[in-house]
Amino acid sequence: MREVGRVVRSGGRVLLSAWVPAGPIDAMLGAMGRILGRVSNSPPAQRFPWSDATAVGQLASVGLVLQVLKRVLCLTDR
Repeated sequence: MREVGRVVRSGGRVLLSAWVPAGPIDAMLGAMGRILGRVSNSPPAQRFPWSDATAVGQLASVGLVLQVLKRVLCLTDR
């Protein structure tokens, strides 16, 4: 977040998007972490909770103002 604060223009805005920790995207990321853990012989890394406004707000406390907008994006297929 320090780097975000460094590169954004004064008064500028930055958009971060995060998947909620549920559903198919989360399952895919979990599977990737388990596979990488087996390949590298190390436990899967703990993922940062980007969908948790409190956790992101702590990162933003480097001088950024955090505004949280929750939206739903429905992905469908035939």
